[in-house]
Amino acid sequence: MNKLLFFYTHKNYPYQDENFDHNIYWCEMILKIVDRNNNDIITLFEMEWDLRPFLDWFISNKNSLLNESFIFKDLKISLAEFFHNYYDSEIEREEEEEEKIYEYRKRHGLRFALRGTAIKDYYIGLNNGKFEVSYFDNKDSSFRFYIDLETFINDINEISNKLLFKK
Repeated sequence: MNKLLFFYTHKNYPYQDENFDHNIYWCEMILKIVDRNNNDIITLFEMEWDLRPFLDWFISNKNSLLNESFIFKDLKISLAEFFHNYYDSEIEREEEEEEKIYEYRKRHGLRFALRGTAIKDYYIGLNNGKFEVSYFDNKDSSFRFYIDLETFINDINEISNKLLFKK
């Protein structure tokens, strides 16, 4: 089973000369997928950012990430490919459906964990009984990896309990 691994290194906030939130926990952060032997498969991002919103997003969405099946059952494609196709289509949709899709994306789209950054549209969630991380831009730039999400969420909880937040 592939694993989702998160690494962070605390750093000094680089914009000290500006007005800022003194509770920022500025870090270098790396999120990657590795195989069962811990060989790198892909690095999803490597950036410097405040660690708090990233951890908060995973903790707030823990139950959805672990238990919420996709709203359209028996999806044969990845979550990311579904969203790409959904928003690329010119089909008229009911407002209620669009709202459900958006709310699902807020709970499963990694961009929502790191607002203000330029990460790609990665999605994490339960799709046909398996936890996936997926990305889709076009047929040549896409992936879907099945991961052990429960262990990752436990790791995030441990980091959060350890750090949230040093004063």
